Amino acid sequence: MASEQEAWNHKQVRYLGLARMIRSVGTGAIWPFIALYFSLDLRLPLYITGMIFSVYFATGIVSQPVSGLLADFLGRKPTMVVASSLYILVSSALFLADVLHGSAIIISTLFVCFALPSAIEYPAMNAMVSDLSPGTGKSHAFSTFRTIFNAGWIMGPLFGVIFFQLGFSLIFLLNVITSVASLLFILVFIDGSSSFGHLEAIRVGDLHFKLDRLIIIFGSGVFFLAVLAGQFQTSLPLFSAHSILINPALYGYVYAVNGITVVVSQPVINRIMRRFSDMQSMVLGVLFYIIGYWAVAFTATLPQLILDMVIITTGENLTAPAENSIISSYSPREKTGRYMAFKSAMWGMGSMVGPSAGLLFLYGFKYSGPLTWSSIGLFGVAAIVAFLLFASGMKRQVKHIRANLKVHEDF
Repeated sequence: MASEQEAWNHKQVRYLGLARMIRSVGTGAIWPFIALYFSLDLRLPLYITGMIFSVYFATGIVSQPVSGLLADFLGRKPTMVVASSLYILVSSALFLADVLHGSAIIISTLFVCFALPSAIEYPAMNAMVSDLSPGTGKSHAFSTFRTIFNAGWIMGPLFGVIFFQLGFSLIFLLNVITSVASLLFILVFIDGSSSFGHLEAIRVGDLHFKLDRLIIIFGSGVFFLAVLAGQFQTSLPLFSAHSILINPALYGYVYAVNGITVVVSQPVINRIMRRFSDMQSMVLGVLFYIIGYWAVAFTATLPQLILDMVIITTGENLTAPAENSIISSYSPREKTGRYMAFKSAMWGMGSMVGPSAGLLFLYGFKYSGPLTWSSIGLFGVAAIVAFLLFASGMKRQVKHIRANLKVHEDF
């Protein structure tokens, strides 16, 4: 009976990955080119583009407290349905605004609204993966979920390469289609009955929950990691176009390599890292990020940039499952959605600061590769320090618990 339940749980994790994969085809077509769209199509200054991304991520941060509560009280599946419905509405509005030649203000505002469904969905999906995975198998479950949905990040950028040259409205239309398909998949295949979280009255006291010092330290590490990781959404494509002189349309191939590397190497990395802790995986992953971005400073061709992306994505493969596993293991089950929302908020804060910081370095250092990417790498160093402080605090906490248990046994 237990094995049947475990098999059913694994199937649901795969279904969650497929639901997100379907929509990732659409979002994967948008993200490699959206910064270039603002800069080249809408002809917005570099600093305005950075501000738009910062406001986008700030919107996600503001939404996180509500999204965590929705996941814990409304339920995982209903929250995902709400998020998918919002994806459809915002994607449709973006498509119409572009087709009707709406102003840059309207289009950028709608893009900022795109942060709402993403912020709502993230804690619910990750909390459900946590619900469906045993205590010792959370990292594997998150890795499986991530490997599946990243297949969409292979197909999406390749569609983006084609549609970017034909017209950006086609990319927005693709996002509408994939959002509808993802919603239908969730409604048909995702079973929310066994996951934690259900519709109930929310008491005033439930709106607040305490975060201890250690998880805040871990969250600060996530913040610095997000500043570092987010550079390939803004600074890297602009640096590639202006300094490496790569055709902007070809940057979609770099994103596709990101998805391919996740799908191909994530299972291999999982097997290699089984003997190591999640925290060791986090630190090693940040080092790969730093090395990958630093290598960009000396890149002159598209093949070299693709190799840099493989290194950067290896860092992503090491950190992404581990950070979710750490939060999932650390949080009380009835508050997993809110803890995931806190981690997502810290990631959002880093993502908000990242574009402005990266573009500021690009502008201030006049696109100097070594100065720009070495400065950005300092955020990775700060992340490692925070993660090591968290690990040290956890060890002291465990020693304290063991000492108390020994005292009770002596009595």
